[in-house]
Amino acid sequence: MTRMNTKLTATIETYLADLRRVSALGGATGERSSYGPLANLLNVVGATLKPKVFCVGDIAFPQP
Repeated sequence: MTRMNTKLTATIETYLADLRRVSALGGATGERSSYGPLANLLNVVGATLKPKVFCVGDIAFPQP
């Protein structure tokens, strides 16, 4: 397995473990509770792209 595949596999495993941890708390707020782990996953993948990109979980749009 290549180094990239190994890192991607580890990143996905971390993402799934984080989702399980959030769910196990029992006080999760539904969909929004998974935003943090998803942002972490996207940031790891985005760091490998050219140009590098990062996730902004809650972005505000200017009001007209």
